[in-house]
Amino acid sequence: MRNIIIIDDHPLTISAYKSLLTQEFENNICVHTAHNGNEVIQKVSALAANQEKICLAIVDYSIPPSDDGTIKNGTDVAALIKKHFKNCMLVFLTMHNEPLLLHNLHLKFSPQGIISKNDIDADSFAGIIKSISEGKIYRSDTMIESLSIIMNKKINFDEIDSQILLLLSKKVKSKDLPKYIELSQSAIEKRKYKIKEQLLGEKGTDKELVAVAKAYNLI
Repeated sequence: MRNIIIIDDHPLTISAYKSLLTQEFENNICVHTAHNGNEVIQKVSALAANQEKICLAIVDYSIPPSDDGTIKNGTDVAALIKKHFKNCMLVFLTMHNEPLLLHNLHLKFSPQGIISKNDIDADSFAGIIKSISEGKIYRSDTMIESLSIIMNKKINFDEIDSQILLLLSKKVKSKDLPKYIELSQSAIEKRKYKIKEQLLGEKGTDKELVAVAKAYNLI
């Protein structure tokens, strides 16, 4: 019996996913669920404590955060799962299609699946997940199109560069970035300079940087 965990803040969505997967895998799976950050911490910790393994996690990027602030979104969920279950397959299933966000998930986790909720239906969902569980790497059409924006513009960002730009777009002040990224202020400023070189071609303000990134549809 293989353990699968589904993280989504909509109970009806989780119920539908669970039913479809149970049929597809012919009841040879045990499906665990979580609707918010608190439940993610509880479920993952309990499975790890019982020395059970999660073989596949289906993660919605946007979920209610945990009370302790450690789980804010799907990135934190995936990091927690990978901390306890290194070999767990990750599938991000989300409405988000911002190229920089997807690029960051791709770089940080190399997930087996990145899927737009708009690209699947009841007929295709379970089959896609089963093919991923058998070793296939899957990117849905919307996600391929979004990720190609980064490649076509020949933007060379690593995971930290992407995180810096995403935080700036959320109006996190430059002086506060070390609270979110484990780098010194000077190291972050050096990275920002290189990011601005790529997107602005010259020096500019953080506000101008975010504006250009939005104009390029990166965020």
